Amino acid sequence: MNAYFEFPWSAEDLPIAEPVTGPLTLVTSVMVAARVSRMKQCKAAAPSGIVAEMLKASSEVSTPLLCKIVNDIIIIIINPVLIQFYPR
Repeated sequence: MNAYFEFPWSAEDLPIAEPVTGPLTLVTSVMVAARVSRMKQCKAAAPSGIVAEMLKASSEVSTPLLCKIVNDIIIIIINPVLIQFYPR
């Protein structure tokens, strides 16, 4: 097995858990704005080259875009069955 997927516990020792059900919680612009405001400055850039200072300086434009990206990920990747109900 690849070392990336090795865990310090045995799969047999894990408890059985019921599946999580209920509606997905989509991200709001308020949630994104709160997280962006808490980002530390003077940190290394992400692989995209975007740093916290850029997001903070462009928050009026970037917050709705980030909110849309995160919600697209939730809908399309995590629960693709719901894509038919998601407004484009």
